[in-house]
Amino acid sequence: VDATLAIARALAVSATACGARDVASLARVGGASAACVVASRVLEVALSNCARDVGRRRASCARAMRAVVARVIAPWCAGVVACVLVAFAFAGSVLRVDDATTWARSAAFGAYASAVVGLTVAMDIGCDRASIERVFVRGDARGAREVVARSSVIGGVAGAWVGAVPAPLDWNRPWQAWPVSCVRGMSAGFACGALVGVVCATRFGGAGTREKMRAT
Repeated sequence: VDATLAIARALAVSATACGARDVASLARVGGASAACVVASRVLEVALSNCARDVGRRRASCARAMRAVVARVIAPWCAGVVACVLVAFAFAGSVLRVDDATTWARSAAFGAYASAVVGLTVAMDIGCDRASIERVFVRGDARGAREVVARSSVIGGVAGAWVGAVPAPLDWNRPWQAWPVSCVRGMSAGFACGALVGVVCATRFGGAGTREKMRAT
């Protein structure tokens, strides 16, 4: 199930990498992809909570709504702010802080990056320092879910970084406008990372993935 959901999200994200060729198309395709990713996360949380209390609809639905807010909506909103701050921290010399259009595009970038990368970390790995350090620093991903999440996040961040390289060049291409190239790079990297993670999880899945991969 985790692998299927990961592949579905990778396919939704890959549509942005292929279809976002300028700001207008990014708003359409990227918005639809981010909405699909968030909707899949909401559905995942809601179904998992409703399945625990079969026969008690009111209690189950109320608990599911609280879980959706706590596990999806709140992390996504926090991720939007964090991603916008990171974007200005790394590209403050290029972006115009006094331009409302820049802020609007940066907010769109933050919303997309938070939906794709931020929710993957929050829901599949955890927001606590110990989990993040264990998975990304020590490379100790436990189970297929964390293996796929780790490779997806690394691919997405690396893709966004590579996508930022041609943005300031004077080629005058529509896809160089902020944040089209970064979003396309993130989408391509995330999708490739997810597929690599699924393959690794299928072959080396379960606890002790790092040791299994080293043993082979």
